[in-house]
Amino acid sequence: MVAIGRRSGPLEEAAAGHGRITPLAADITADGEPERIVRAVRETHDRLDVLVSNAAIVRAGALGDLTQEAASAQLATNLVAPLLLTQAALPLLAASGGVIVNVSTSVGQRAWPGNSVYAATKAALELLTRSWAVEPAPRGVRVVAVAPGAIDTPIGEHQGLTAGTKCRRAGVAAGGHAAGADRPPGGGGLGGRPTCRSCRVVRHRGGAPGRWGEQSWR
Repeated sequence: MVAIGRRSGPLEEAAAGHGRITPLAADITADGEPERIVRAVRETHDRLDVLVSNAAIVRAGALGDLTQEAASAQLATNLVAPLLLTQAALPLLAASGGVIVNVSTSVGQRAWPGNSVYAATKAALELLTRSWAVEPAPRGVRVVAVAPGAIDTPIGEHQGLTAGTKCRRAGVAAGGHAAGADRPPGGGGLGGRPTCRSCRVVRHRGGAPGRWGEQSWR
């Protein structure tokens, strides 16, 4: 597995103790980076079975307050970068009969006032997924998307959101759940912190990259 991100520190931390994870610091929006990433994967593993496009940024702003920098940055990271990386990786994926997984979001299918550009980039990524599901199919490449609800990661912290804030925005009291809200089997999430359908918050399991405390309930 090759884990890619802008900052080497978190990558090294995530890979620590996992000998099969190779961290690779890269800015996927920079010129030539998609090709460099694919070359690194080829040199390290000589094949690529699954490409997960998970990178995304949020720059809040309501209509009338949006800046060109904020809009362009979101388009570059959330839409153009996965497009170019997928295109660069396509020969390797075709050789292995691989799978492309695009990570969208539930707000790509509904309005999110104050974050319309982010939601639009994810809606566009889903449309790309539908088209790509057909285009490389003759080459044996499958393309799918997943659209989770809110996930408790630093992307929310960068927006000034906490888990409690997310719950309150969903009509759930901080630290609690809406009356009668359905809960996952077993009555709780990671560390005794349950997740309900009203909240749609999924907390990340610390220490084990790529594993989640529970699924998003939608």
